[in-house]
Amino acid sequence: MSSFRTFRNVAEGWLNYMRFLVSRQGHSSEMAKVAEDRMSHCVPCEHLKVDEYFGGLPAKGKCVKCGCFYPVFLYAPLKSCPVGKWPGRDDIKDIRHKVRGQDE
Repeated sequence: MSSFRTFRNVAEGWLNYMRFLVSRQGHSSEMAKVAEDRMSHCVPCEHLKVDEYFGGLPAKGKCVKCGCFYPVFLYAPLKSCPVGKWPGRDDIKDIRHKVRGQDE
């Protein structure tokens, strides 16, 4: 994976995750569904190293295969699972347009 793509995945993941946590502003319901689906694969995965739990679910951790932080990578549309449990998604509309009111 290129450095630019890695940077983009991290940046978009953090942006989407923070919007989800703060106010859901600009957070697409489609991205929320994708993150929830990804979570259903990641939580029981042997490659997820959990650092903290909240309400019985992992709240903070890291994938030992790709090095990405959990749960941030769940919200990076283009990110794919390094062991093939879920694909990257390039069909989710960029949420930044919704925030700026520039829907195409």
